Amino acid sequence: MASYCPKCNYKLRLRDYKPECPQCGVNILYYGMEERLAREADAAEKEHAEFQPKIDRVKAAVYGSKVAIARIPIILLPILALLLPLGKVSMMLPFYEEAKNTTVNLISIVKLLSNLNFDLVLKMVNSPIFGKVFVFFLASIVCLILSLLVMLTNLIVLPLSCSPKGLPRNFTLAGMGIVFSSLSAVFFHLMGKEITAVVPEGVYSSSLSFGIAFVLLSFVAIIVVNALFKILKIEVKYTDVSEYLKPFEERQREKAEKEAAAKAAAEAAEAQAEPASAGAATE
Repeated sequence: MASYCPKCNYKLRLRDYKPECPQCGVNILYYGMEERLAREADAAEKEHAEFQPKIDRVKAAVYGSKVAIARIPIILLPILALLLPLGKVSMMLPFYEEAKNTTVNLISIVKLLSNLNFDLVLKMVNSPIFGKVFVFFLASIVCLILSLLVMLTNLIVLPLSCSPKGLPRNFTLAGMGIVFSSLSAVFFHLMGKEITAVVPEGVYSSSLSFGIAFVLLSFVAIIVVNALFKILKIEVKYTDVSEYLKPFEERQREKAEKEAAAKAAAEAAEAQAEPASAGAATE
């Protein structure tokens, strides 16, 4: 309970249990509620106005222009390209008349990792014969995983592309994707060379496939579509919220002035209409 009346500043006592002030009769609970609600609404509007530029940047990044709309499927291309054949492996196993052919892509790599004995692989790294093979194998897998993480990060930060550091971040991520994907292909090739050097001829063969080229081209396409934002000078269309950033008292004063001006204009128009209607009645 309040200690003083908000209107007359009367000091309330324990026996003043009624909601009305015993001195001025105002309802203490509801006195000034309209102004309080107006201030709370003003604070909410100001908070929204301060957040509005971020909303405008997200809209511009996702669907603010034709380039932004075209960027969405392009960012998905590297992930889809991982489903294409990235490489091929052929092994002639004992007791098999035909070679076992395996297509390397994201699905086959996930299956391989799910069944892989990492302890054995780490032990084989120290092998004098197959040590380099497993080093290149692990390096190729790690680089491919890093490339996939870059793809997912690029997709996640898409709505932030129009932020101050948005385009530089997009260029950096696409560049990292090219580097990791290229390193993965290089380590895969080196792994194949090391295996063919230690096993009899015809037992093992491997080669890169067209999928890795599509991955690299997809990252290049991401760089190009982001560069178009700079080349075409596509800017964010910000919503004018300057009115809601003014102090509450200033906004209330401007509102009162507008209402007074509108009322004066209506009275003037009404005053001009009265003589005209009186003249028409006389005629």
